[in-house]
Amino acid sequence: MLKELQVKNFALIDDVSVKFGKGLNVLTGETGAGKTLMIEAINLLLGERADSELIRDGEDKLIVQGYLDLRKSESAFQFLKNENLIDEGESTSDVVITREVNKEGRNRSFINGIFTQVSTLKNLGKYFLDLHGQHDHQYLLDTQTHIDIIDGFGKSEIRDIKNNYMNSFNNYQDIIKEYSKLLKLKNDKEARLEDLRYRLAELEKLDLKENEEEDLNNERNVLKNYEKIYHICQNLLEIFNGKENDLNSLIDSFSIISKNIRDLSEIDKKFEKYASECLNINIFLTEINNRLKNYTENLHFSQERLDKIQERLFNISEIKRKYNMDISRLKKHSESIKQEISSLESLDFEMENKKSQLNAAKENLSGNALSLSNARIKTIKILEDEVRYELSDLNFKAVKFTIRNEYLAAAGENGSNSIMLEGKKIKVSQNGIDNIEFLISLNPGESVKPLRKIASGGEISP
Repeated sequence: MLKELQVKNFALIDDVSVKFGKGLNVLTGETGAGKTLMIEAINLLLGERADSELIRDGEDKLIVQGYLDLRKSESAFQFLKNENLIDEGESTSDVVITREVNKEGRNRSFINGIFTQVSTLKNLGKYFLDLHGQHDHQYLLDTQTHIDIIDGFGKSEIRDIKNNYMNSFNNYQDIIKEYSKLLKLKNDKEARLEDLRYRLAELEKLDLKENEEEDLNNERNVLKNYEKIYHICQNLLEIFNGKENDLNSLIDSFSIISKNIRDLSEIDKKFEKYASECLNINIFLTEINNRLKNYTENLHFSQERLDKIQERLFNISEIKRKYNMDISRLKKHSESIKQEISSLESLDFEMENKKSQLNAAKENLSGNALSLSNARIKTIKILEDEVRYELSDLNFKAVKFTIRNEYLAAAGENGSNSIMLEGKKIKVSQNGIDNIEFLISLNPGESVKPLRKIASGGEISP
């Protein structure tokens, strides 16, 4: 039900909020302008066409909001869920519909703050509001409304069965979508597998390793600067060890310094700290000297190795550019490719499993469709008797009234939109499998014909 209506900057209306209670609510006034505007505002919530001329003078846009309580409408909940406008278990006691229209004629629609199409408002409106005007009796001429009349007349006897049917219908449609995706994957399977296997082979051939690029860049830098590094090392070794027959090497000189400080500390305790530091420095200098000797002995230049490094770095750079990923992400991408290959290779099994689910869902749908149709048949008989009684009470003695119920024709429908019942192919829709139409004969001796074809304006007027 509509709990509250808020209208802002709509024609003569500045800012109005109307709250509706349970039962009958009456809007009264001396003229029709204000009441009519409120109805037009409600029409906007129902997805009717919006005109920028309705915006109040001096304002940029009009806003209409409706606060709904849809807890008693399972159909509305299913609709909102299918449109991803509500989650499973979420309450429908406070659903907010918003419609905005600006001066440029652009309008926006929201349900619970989520942007949506105007057509969605139209479809949702069917579940919470019926507007009746002077000519609404003519809706009897629309056969699409006849099934709604039957369901409304059947009330709870039909409502629960219809909810079960709609749940099974929506579940069936969901599984069809999932199966269709798998079918498309199967059609593209071989081409996709070929592409994935090529990519995986390309990545595995490179055998990328973490920090490899950094290590290779460092090694390349060393090889490209081999001569400079060698001369620096030689100069350092001469400083540390002195030239041949030279007793003024850094190591020898510092050893003498260290010994003298140590001797001094034995006399004056104030120098003990410096003696200890000198010992550490001496050890440190010796370690550097030994490291430089080993480094220089193993320092070799290889043009072949430099070329291999250059090629490897080029290949790494190309693969990074191709996939727009660093090495870490490329390794993860390689794993995801393996998973997708495994999934595609097991696609046939997955399709068989999904097909079994589809068959089970279709069988459940068929059972619920038949239950709904049978419930409508019972309701039709009751409604036929009541209408005949009312017509007789109004002295329409010769009038015949009956309600025809046939299964929806499935001509041209694919297998996903039809079921088999009693050996016949029947179309399924969100409303079930029934095609219901009111038939009437108004004159003695005439057979019943569709109401939409023979009823005059006076005969269907209230």
